[in-house]
Amino acid sequence: MLCFRDFLKCLAGFPKPLIAGVHGPTVGLGVTMLPLFDMVFASDKATFHTPYARLGQVPEGAATLTLPYMLGYTLVSLDTKAAPESGLVQPTHHLNATSFL
Repeated sequence: MLCFRDFLKCLAGFPKPLIAGVHGPTVGLGVTMLPLFDMVFASDKATFHTPYARLGQVPEGAATLTLPYMLGYTLVSLDTKAAPESGLVQPTHHLNATSFL
């Protein structure tokens, strides 16, 4: 049985391009995994939240390594407009919610 650590290693070392699509709220581990993908696309409904510090939790899934590098240490939330500037998702034009259906 694979453990969580093995799952993240598989994502990080996957030999083919990994592409993620985000439609709606992404919280905690969902945000933590995004830097491991080669390309991340987000609809206009996507939001990204990392409430670890506010909840008094330690980030899981190597978030202490990947997220501060991309987003800084104090990030709590991003919307679709700010996420491409941070490098978390690919910049897209006119990618709306119906594009994911």
